[in-house]
Amino acid sequence: MKRYLFYISLMLLALPAAFSCSEFTVNEGEDHRLVITGTVSDFITDAPLEGIKVSFEARIKGDTKGKPLYEMNVYTDNHGAYIIDLQSYPNPLTCTITAGQEDNTYKSSDNEVDVTWSGTAFDAFGQIFVVNDCNFKLEKK
Repeated sequence: MKRYLFYISLMLLALPAAFSCSEFTVNEGEDHRLVITGTVSDFITDAPLEGIKVSFEARIKGDTKGKPLYEMNVYTDNHGAYIIDLQSYPNPLTCTITAGQEDNTYKSSDNEVDVTWSGTAFDAFGQIFVVNDCNFKLEKK
């Protein structure tokens, strides 16, 4: 019985991976989730930085002048980790993530992420686009 439960557990864990590698069609108007995770650390010591502001802006891909569709600020925890988690429409997006300390001890740094709602980063079963390891190493000023 234990072996049977073990195999069922393995199959359930493998399901999201199987679906995330498949190509699915995104239906217009459906709600989707965008999840971006990462860490912020010191450039030299690699120590995690707590309380760093991580700003997020998303625009429709190709729109560089319009107002962002989404904006949010989050802060790193005591391990330097942050998470951006929001509901989104399935428009292709260009996202800019900026990490910087509000007291200006560290220089800010940007990462850009394109959200296509397809490929291996898109879990069509859960309608979630996931970007892991959007990490920053900040230099002191």
